[in-house]
Amino acid sequence: MTAECWDLTDAWIFTAVGEGTRHDDLSALVGAADHYAHDVPSEADLSRSVGRLLASGLLTETARAWQPTAAGRALWEGSTGAGYGRVVSVHEQLVSVPLVEGRREIAPGALDRAHHRHAHPFTWRLPRRRPRYSTRGRH
Repeated sequence: MTAECWDLTDAWIFTAVGEGTRHDDLSALVGAADHYAHDVPSEADLSRSVGRLLASGLLTETARAWQPTAAGRALWEGSTGAGYGRVVSVHEQLVSVPLVEGRREIAPGALDRAHHRHAHPFTWRLPRRRPRYSTRGRH
């Protein structure tokens, strides 16, 4: 039986949260995750990683945001690099933190909406098109 250990996904999500992310508007987290790993986490990955980070005392949930705790900020400041190198450095730092399993459920469809906002930043704000009625050809 193997002991649970931190995944690279946990480091990726922690790095994407960075200074803080509103969990009712996940598009910032999706954008940061895309920047750091050129991928978007699944709902299961996000739920598992955020749950672990919250239960292990690296993130806190206040009002509508996830923010690093003092231990999380220390871990962030101890990491180096940029982009994916930062994720690898955070993962190396996570080894020193005891892992506590946890889950943070994400509202159904919230991640899909956030991905749509990230992938199409301007179109989601536009009003829906109304059908055009033409009198051409009619007498």
